[in-house]
Amino acid sequence: MAFSTDDTYINKNQDLHDISETFFFAARFGDLKTIQKLPLSLIDLFQQDENGNTALHMASANGHLNIVQFLLSQLPETNDKHKYISIQNERGNTPLHWASVNGHLEIVSELVKGGANLHIQNDAQKTPLSDAEFHGRKNVVMWFLTQTDMVPVDPTDSLDEL
Repeated sequence: MAFSTDDTYINKNQDLHDISETFFFAARFGDLKTIQKLPLSLIDLFQQDENGNTALHMASANGHLNIVQFLLSQLPETNDKHKYISIQNERGNTPLHWASVNGHLEIVSELVKGGANLHIQNDAQKTPLSDAEFHGRKNVVMWFLTQTDMVPVDPTDSLDEL
């Protein structure tokens, strides 16, 4: 049904919009109780906003480990679940980029454990590791280097300078 003058249809769509907005804000601000009260079956948990961000982007960027863990637990057990974890926004950033840039090591670890793509580049040609290195997030850089076979963008850079 593309268009309708039926008030019930309009109100239902408005309600769904409000639920989705509430979901995004709760993820951004770390309000797990609100998220758990929402009718999640009516929400696309990995829907993108006007900037291409998902609730996972918001929670990862803002350091809300409990929200990240909850969202990851809601992923379907399929071979392509990594596509939800590594979804890119309009600038090519993934939730892992944002967690790395902001130094949220526990979230970085959760996303990687969940199957996040470590090698994906954003529009600036930066991987989550190179973004963390660029922003001086030594804890994240060191974690990447000890947990993976990755190397810094410029091997001549000293980690002590971070």
